[in-house]
Amino acid sequence: MKTTLILLPALFFLAACSDDDTNGFPRKADIEIVIDAYDRHRLTEVETIVYGTDLELKTNSSANDHLPYKRTYLNQEIPYLTMVNVTFKDNSLVQIGASFVPYTMQIQVEINGEVALSEQHTIAEQGQVVSTNLSLNEYFTH
Repeated sequence: MKTTLILLPALFFLAACSDDDTNGFPRKADIEIVIDAYDRHRLTEVETIVYGTDLELKTNSSANDHLPYKRTYLNQEIPYLTMVNVTFKDNSLVQIGASFVPYTMQIQVEINGEVALSEQHTIAEQGQVVSTNLSLNEYFTH
């Protein structure tokens, strides 16, 4: 009898908490990622990854003329614990004896047309890497 009385409240508690963290997931969303720089004629590399359970949308581009770089994923089913990662790497070629000229770049992620992440970074040296991520769970629950 004591065991039943102890187990009963525990079962009610577990049942009440079981799906609280995943409410509203999966859900449909449009995702747009834009990377740009004030000096667009630099050799740069861009990688974008949107990943979660049974979801992996990955792109990679390396060129000196691909900025602004834009990827749009329409009507994606977003599972719980989905992340958006963006990595930007400067691969500028600097002449011997010349110095690197810094420039500013921006990363923007929009979810359903609304800005979810907007960052600006100064690229101060050749080979500099900027990486950022966005939790879609945090975005949708705040």
